[in-house]
Amino acid sequence: WEYDKGPDQLLALLRACERAALPVDVSIIGQQFRNRPEAFVEIETLLEESDSLRCEYLGYVEDRVRYEAILATSDVVLSTALHDFQGLAVMEAVAAGCRPLLPQRLCYPQWFEPEYLYDSFPDDPVREASAACAALTELVAVKRRGALTTVDVSALHWSSLAQEYHRHFNAVRR
Repeated sequence: WEYDKGPDQLLALLRACERAALPVDVSIIGQQFRNRPEAFVEIETLLEESDSLRCEYLGYVEDRVRYEAILATSDVVLSTALHDFQGLAVMEAVAAGCRPLLPQRLCYPQWFEPEYLYDSFPDDPVREASAACAALTELVAVKRRGALTTVDVSALHWSSLAQEYHRHFNAVRR
């Protein structure tokens, strides 16, 4: 729940979804720190008052089993991040079966095809929210048709990479 995760972008997106009456169940998972961005207060208020947005979970999940259960019951993982080293939380959600909906910036274009990215306008949260809302609207329609798919990231699991790492380490030792 920090500034680098794009709280203004998330607020603008949720407002756009509310205006579009897009039925979305929302879970915002993450640790809160001392300097909590004001946008999160507005997000909480919006989620409490919205007719189309429903808050499933809000806050930090200490229990790993509960965290994985939330991911397992989610359809889409959304990021509005302005800064992200590797996108590990996104990768965890995708590995759990969530379809990514990510800004076309940071590390995301390296990992995901354009169909999983929305247009990025980090200096214009309203414009970016419009792009993300349009993409989310399409995903809701795809879900209704029963055709929502995600990305196979199993090649990035340790069970797939371990032998490759061993091979490289052994080559360096020789």
